[in-house]
Amino acid sequence: MPKTSIYASSNTRAEARASSRRQHQRVHRDGGPSQSYRDSETHFTDTAASQYLDHAELDPETRLSKIAMLGTHDAGTYMFSRARAGRAVSLGSLVPGAFKCQSLDLVEQAKMGVRYFDIRVVQDGNGIYRFFHGPSKAAGDALSETIKLLNHASADKKNFYICKFHFEKEDAISFLEKVIENVGSSLIKNTGGLLGDVTIGNSIVEGRNIAAVVHKADTAVHNPSISQFVWNYKDNISTKWGNVCDGNELGQHIRNFYTQNAEGAGGKISVTQTNMPFFSTKKISLPRSVKKLAQRGHEAVANVIEDLAAGSVNPGVISIDYAGKSHISSTRRYSEMIKNINSLLKRRVVTQL
Repeated sequence: MPKTSIYASSNTRAEARASSRRQHQRVHRDGGPSQSYRDSETHFTDTAASQYLDHAELDPETRLSKIAMLGTHDAGTYMFSRARAGRAVSLGSLVPGAFKCQSLDLVEQAKMGVRYFDIRVVQDGNGIYRFFHGPSKAAGDALSETIKLLNHASADKKNFYICKFHFEKEDAISFLEKVIENVGSSLIKNTGGLLGDVTIGNSIVEGRNIAAVVHKADTAVHNPSISQFVWNYKDNISTKWGNVCDGNELGQHIRNFYTQNAEGAGGKISVTQTNMPFFSTKKISLPRSVKKLAQRGHEAVANVIEDLAAGSVNPGVISIDYAGKSHISSTRRYSEMIKNINSLLKRRVVTQL
């Protein structure tokens, strides 16, 4: 059976890319349907979540691995903002350019259409959970912030939400207990098999729309009352980070990844990582802030992903830095791609004569 492009069959790839870019540029000029947010750094306007198709609109047999989504890399690093921290309480808030990957909080990210969240948590000496990135812990209460997101997700029964948790040491149990206590009835139960094979019909339709994916869950979680709600990251996610500081090189890495995995992820959920590191040993260069790297390279990366999508590759979760800022992250452009991909999965309405 021939593969289907996300674009109309009459378009060539070049026409599709040009059309999407014209639309992208036009929306920036006229504003389009939008939603405004203000953070500590700048005022900006970008795509609202209403620009997406709700997952409940898709065919009930649609598997989670077939749905395109927007994701955020290091979703909790907005807490490294000095305005949020109140003062430089850590290396990350002292030098935020090296650690901060997001400006919007978790709920604001969700309101912008993000459905996959990379959440990294460590417990400090006082028993308070902190978001972390590399060697630095952020200010604030990561558990409280995460519960706000989960309550938002639980109320939005029309969409899947995937929280990928990365815990340090033995910090998972009490955190996950609080997650289950607050939104256990909305969590997708792990009954065996792959998370990517879960369908809309046996999750969203049944009121369960949140997946808790845990890094090294096989060693971090042993309690059956918790493990029934947990999915092991390595077993359920297909991804490979580029670890390069150049947009063109990252784009080529992404292209190579999908060329080498032409048969798909085998039921796993694909995550396309578009983030670039503050510094990489792969190619020695002057360190630049995460924001500046994203601003310089995001269009080159988006060009490649758009080209792959036009050729029938589903990028799955497109994980970005600085969600909500199209001049840094191509948020609006990825939103259009995701809507195009998912529109092919819409529920078919049969009319009776």
